[in-house]
This record gives sequence, C-alpha cells and structure tokens, in this order.
Amino acid sequence: MDAQLNKARTLDAVNALNRGDLDGYLAIYAPGAVVHGLPDHVSPDVDGHREVLTEIRVPKTTDRGWS
Repeated sequence: MDAQLNKARTLDAVNALNRGDLDGYLAIYAPGAVVHGLPDHVSPDVDGHREVLTEIRVPKTTDRGWS
C-alpha cells in the first residue's frame, strides 16, 4: 500500500473514532483480522474490538472524543 494512502486511511479511522463512528473506525481492519490485546471475555477480532469499545464508551463532555 502506498505510504500516503495508508496515512490517509489511518487518519480517517482516527477521526471516525473521535466522532463516535465505530463502523468508520473499524472499517480500517481487514476482514478476518486478529486484534491483539483484547480482554479474555471477547473474541480476538473486529467484533470483539467493537464490544470493548462499546463497553468503554462514555458520553461526550467536550468537543473531542465520542458522543
């Protein structure tokens, strides 16, 4: 992958996460990706990552972060 395209996709994913758009953030992962570092109670994949992010999601209190 082109370095500039990779950078743009990564920044798009981070911006999506900051907007609270989990689908937009998780779209950066390839189908079948293994996500390391997740708690034992979730599957080590994008669905497990979504579950963790949903569990830790807090209401937006500033102009940054999830809503």
